[in-house]
Amino acid sequence: MTNKPAKSGIIAYGGYVPHWYLERSDIPPASTSAKGSRRVAGFDEDTTTMGVAAARLALSGEGGDSKNSSDQILSNQISELWFSTAEPAYLEKTNAAIIHSAIRLDQTASALDFGGANRSGIGALKSALSSNFDLGNRLVVLAGLRTGMPSSTDEMNGGDGAAAFLLGSEDGPENSTENSTENSTENSVIATYLGGGSATAEFLDRWRDSGEPHTRQWEERFAEQIYGELFETALTQALKVAGVKPEDIDFAAITGSHQRSVKRAQATFKKPAFEKSQMADDLLEQLGNTGAAHPGMVLCEILSVAEPNKTIAVAHLADGVEVAIFKTTEAIENSRRTPISKNLEQGNKIDYLTYLRWRKILKTQPPNRPEPPRISAPAAARQRDWKYGFVGSRGDKTDMLHLPPARVSINSDDTGEMSVAPMADISAKVVTYTVDRLVYSESPPVIFAIINFEGDSGRFAVEMTDVDETELEIGMPVEMVFRRLYTAEGIHNYFYKARPIRE
Repeated sequence: MTNKPAKSGIIAYGGYVPHWYLERSDIPPASTSAKGSRRVAGFDEDTTTMGVAAARLALSGEGGDSKNSSDQILSNQISELWFSTAEPAYLEKTNAAIIHSAIRLDQTASALDFGGANRSGIGALKSALSSNFDLGNRLVVLAGLRTGMPSSTDEMNGGDGAAAFLLGSEDGPENSTENSTENSTENSVIATYLGGGSATAEFLDRWRDSGEPHTRQWEERFAEQIYGELFETALTQALKVAGVKPEDIDFAAITGSHQRSVKRAQATFKKPAFEKSQMADDLLEQLGNTGAAHPGMVLCEILSVAEPNKTIAVAHLADGVEVAIFKTTEAIENSRRTPISKNLEQGNKIDYLTYLRWRKILKTQPPNRPEPPRISAPAAARQRDWKYGFVGSRGDKTDMLHLPPARVSINSDDTGEMSVAPMADISAKVVTYTVDRLVYSESPPVIFAIINFEGDSGRFAVEMTDVDETELEIGMPVEMVFRRLYTAEGIHNYFYKARPIRE
């Protein structure tokens, strides 16, 4: 008996928005009439930490509770992790391997970087969707941390964020009847990938040398006509491959680094042939353009509001044009995330000088303490599960929590083998805290807290993040987040901090 072809596409998704934002009216020489704001990654964030946050959202239930058994099954089925960004934390080191360790994928799952250009984000997503899933699901993570020279358009319109997509087929690995029955719940495809189109031409639009921190751009009028022709070619090809007519498109999302060309492409979907099309919120007003991550961010927004059986076209303009077409399924009703636009209603404002300091554009007086030394590679390797996965241990009889993990319990009643205790997704409450203005920090003061994990399962001393000292309260609910503690001699020291859980 021959099986029907497996339906493949998006199984789950997650979009991460940094907590901090900068009002555009505060960016000189902008006037007070400048509208909206841009999201700003914290001083302890980079594209890798934001990628971890998005991946955890994609693999979790709403609110970040990845203890759900089906979510654990999805994580175990991942055979490949692809990470794409144009602003990698490391150039000659696999950043995806850090995300791999943080979300505790199996050692046999590969971790690969796709980067160097704005186009790499949607390119990685389309490539992952176009190959088979015989070996397991595939997790694609896109992240962007966009900045620019002071007073530039890039500084004004850029933004920071990340998106992650768990991809697979309806029938699971190997597309067998047995696996189809076993994984029918876990591998519910919420948006089927129908196909895509592409158009490429070599021309000078945006560029950045490897040693430069900011991109440069040619005059926009030059590339507008080129992008227009490429977009028509890519869209025509995508509609043909997907077997979709223009009038079948329900949602259209057009993103890119060339805004004049993006607006021209958006006008295509206002023509009579696309009469049903609804232009998706491009999130530029409150988020900003997140570069390689932006088509993923907008796709997350659409998936959060789209009804079943809706056709979605996503296009990205950057050194060419990429178009991907999806169709939502009935399963999307049970797999929604909070819309990114809703998350953008929260956050704390920072001033322009703080933004410049966090981006290391403005040099300021360093802390009056010696800088910390670089981390030890052997020590980090020995404590990989603890350092990247925040995994502790528990006693066999008393269930006493040990952070960091211990081979032997400090409680004499525990006599057997210690069990593994993953704590990254366990919420906690602040027991007490202190504000330290003397310890070394890239953004003083440092807030330290003693937190009590839910169910009185253990306490831990931890640094707080994404919080102003005026917000602190005893009993404040917090969650663990993966952040960069500091950078020394070009080595980033990653670990976990606690941040408030906000409604």
